[in-house]
Amino acid sequence: MNPGYIEIGPWQLLLAVSFIVLAQGLSYVHKLGLNRDLSVGTLRTFGQLFLLGYALRYIFAANLFIVVAAVFTVMMVMAGHVIRGRVKERDVEWRVPLGLSMLLSYSIVSFVVLAVVVQAKPWWRPDYFIPIAGMIIGNSMNALAISLDRLFADLRSRRAEVEMKLAHGADYREASQDMVRAAIRAGMIPSI
Repeated sequence: MNPGYIEIGPWQLLLAVSFIVLAQGLSYVHKLGLNRDLSVGTLRTFGQLFLLGYALRYIFAANLFIVVAAVFTVMMVMAGHVIRGRVKERDVEWRVPLGLSMLLSYSIVSFVVLAVVVQAKPWWRPDYFIPIAGMIIGNSMNALAISLDRLFADLRSRRAEVEMKLAHGADYREASQDMVRAAIRAGMIPSI
């Protein structure tokens, strides 16, 4: 047993999995259609944590900014991939602006939290940066997916309304501001 680390044994894992089994049962009983997503997510989580557990030992020991930046980049790319899978829109190129906004916002928030709030020395210290940046990315990934999916769905369903506003002289912001506001709100509700 390593000092400073908490070992998670088979009983703790079994307890954690019991919540997934409960969710599977509820999905089945209520015909929610989430069983496949829950199964894939569970398997992906176990695989990622297993591999990451081994990799983090070496990443933490290396204590190099370039390694931490590479891990951060991989986390962002994976989050973008997950968002792309959740958002149904395929006709509009939204992935490049999303990637740039993720890079900028995740970098700023991670820096502020670690350098100013936590005051880690150095601010990119791997044992602080990777878990905290992961939480930031994970929470905003869900909000982004919900917001984008809602925005594109509203724009499609209210297309005539948007076109009418544009035809009457509104710019794109004025024509879509209600839908953008609703999409942002929908994305923020789970976090709130």
